[in-house]
Amino acid sequence: MTQPVTRIRPASRWVPLDVRELVAFRELAWRLVRRDVTVRYRQTVLGVVWVVLQPLLTAGVFTLVFNRFVGLPSSGDVPYFLVAFWGSTAFTAFSQCVLRAAQSLVANAPLVEKVYFPRLLLPLSATGSVALDTLVAGALGIALQAAYGTGWRWSLAVLPLCLLTAVLLGLAVGVLCAPLIVRYRDVGYVLPLVTQLLLYVSPVGYTAASVPADFRDLYLTNPVASVIEATRWAALGTTAPATGPLVLGLAAGAALLVVATLLFRRQEQGLADVI
Repeated sequence: MTQPVTRIRPASRWVPLDVRELVAFRELAWRLVRRDVTVRYRQTVLGVVWVVLQPLLTAGVFTLVFNRFVGLPSSGDVPYFLVAFWGSTAFTAFSQCVLRAAQSLVANAPLVEKVYFPRLLLPLSATGSVALDTLVAGALGIALQAAYGTGWRWSLAVLPLCLLTAVLLGLAVGVLCAPLIVRYRDVGYVLPLVTQLLLYVSPVGYTAASVPADFRDLYLTNPVASVIEATRWAALGTTAPATGPLVLGLAAGAALLVVATLLFRRQEQGLADVI
């Protein structure tokens, strides 16, 4: 009688995402999000008012520099302040997701070393607190439009999807960089600089219409630029971004999220030993 043979092999390093495990740890994810929000505004005089104050100040500075000093025109009859507000809101959602998700593993090093849980929860929870700030900023933007009397339009129904795309795009970059920062701390210093440079090559304080027509399609292949223009269109009814570059940019962002998750899972097992 033939005896069964059992072969023990090392697990593949390409580990698929276990969604059920993430769902099982949802209570931990919620507590991490609540902790991030609480710690951020603890011992501050203004508290959560900073969520409202930051986008207003940013939009005011962009309006002063690009509209008053440089003389860049607005988009149609839309006040330039609103153009700058929605551009900075979309970019802030992206950039804050990148920075907080990328630093989440290092910031929670004692937790990673001592307790088992899906490490992907850390960048996800960091993104959750940014999503909450973006929701508040979006509500403020709609209130500002009502104050300016710009009216309501059907495209506002697409606005949450545009802001969610900015958050997910930032999450993709943050998840990609989080394991790299654990192994190479230099990435943690380079990433804020790259994000700051991206601010100037994306239509945050100006519209894509200010870019020469010969380079505009190429310019909008930047996923961040496409998301910003789509956000403005959804909120203000400005000229809709070209479909081709927008689809290409969003597809690139979705592909980046998939690749980043796979790479994160591949390196997840050894993070506690290196951090």
